[in-house]
Order: sequence, then structure tokens, then C-alpha cells
Amino acid sequence: MWHKKIQGHILGAFFYGYLISQIPGGILAERYGGKWVLAGFVCVSTASTLLTPFAARLSFMPLFILRIICGIGSVCYGIYLLFIVLFFVIVPVCSGRLCVS
Repeated sequence: MWHKKIQGHILGAFFYGYLISQIPGGILAERYGGKWVLAGFVCVSTASTLLTPFAARLSFMPLFILRIICGIGSVCYGIYLLFIVLFFVIVPVCSGRLCVS
């Protein structure tokens, strides 16, 4: 069992990766298309999640780095869920007479 401070760093590592990949993820999506960026980020997130138990048995630092990579890979979920809700839920409702300005 790790100390509370180390556990906090491990939990925070995910959000460090998530934070630093917001803008690069958007730039990559504009340049190469959302489908390819989503597929790449999902592969990175899945691979890092599958390797998490092995990294945890090694030591703190491999797990910390892997959690950062997992955060980088998970950035696409929030962005694409926002677009799915926007274009498939909000826009169809507003295209009728309900949202006439």
C-alpha cells in the first residue's frame, strides 16, 4: 500500500496527461480528421490501461508515466462526446420550429 501522497500523485497523473493533450489533440483532429485521431487515442488509452497492473508492480514511476499516457489517450472521449451531443441531439431539435429565433 502506498502513502496517501503517492496515491494522490498517481491519481493526478491522469489529469496531467489530459491537460497537456487538449490543444494538440484538437490540432491533430483538424489536420488528419477526427476518425483517425479518435482511433489513435483509443489505442493509446487501451494499451496504457492494459499495462497498468504490470507498471504498478514495478514501482511508482512507471505507473505515474503510464497514467500520464492514459490521460493523453483519454482526451478524445470528452471532445468527441461533446460533438456527438451537439450534432445528433441539440442540432436536430433546433432545426425544427422549436428553436426559431
